[in-house]
Amino acid sequence: MVNRASACRRQAIVAFRAGVAERSRHGKAGTEGKPVTGWRAWLPGLALGCRGLTLIEVLVTAVLLSLILGAAYFVVDSTMLNWKKGDEQVDVQQNLRLAMDRLTRELRVSAGVDEINPQSYIIFKSPDNAKYIKYYLYGGEIKRATSSNKIIWEGDNPVAGRVQAVSFQGVTGLPATVEIKLTGTNGFVLTSRVTVRMIREQN
Repeated sequence: MVNRASACRRQAIVAFRAGVAERSRHGKAGTEGKPVTGWRAWLPGLALGCRGLTLIEVLVTAVLLSLILGAAYFVVDSTMLNWKKGDEQVDVQQNLRLAMDRLTRELRVSAGVDEINPQSYIIFKSPDNAKYIKYYLYGGEIKRATSSNKIIWEGDNPVAGRVQAVSFQGVTGLPATVEIKLTGTNGFVLTSRVTVRMIREQN
């Protein structure tokens, strides 16, 4: 590319000098009825040797550039989308693990399970039998509330979000054991079995 540009410049300089010399000998060239000589005669050759891009070449270049930019955008967009999905999955799993850890820890040291709704909530007694503790699913969140009479509940504090479903089931043959299953909004399922410590020690 550089060699071609240098050759074009040299060619133009030679043609200009030849034209100046010709005009100095014969006067003005290219007037009406006279053949064009000197540097003017070199113009067609210079135009062919040092021409720019044609319209077709510009269009082809623009199309290729558009394809390259489109492919790059697709790759970046796909990467960002996958990263966002992965980040959301990690967030859901962390929420479920935090909820499961708190629920199992409280249930394990409780005074026993009082009531279970398999697809909605679990109620158990506090270690000192002074109150009831309820974990339940509401609006995509696991919440915790306390009550002294199971009629008026206080707290309703969210423990974890992005929860799609819960399941509380007693384990056959193990009266002091509860199986807990939490399902996240991304389909991730976390399962754990908890044995109430007080009842187990009494037995």
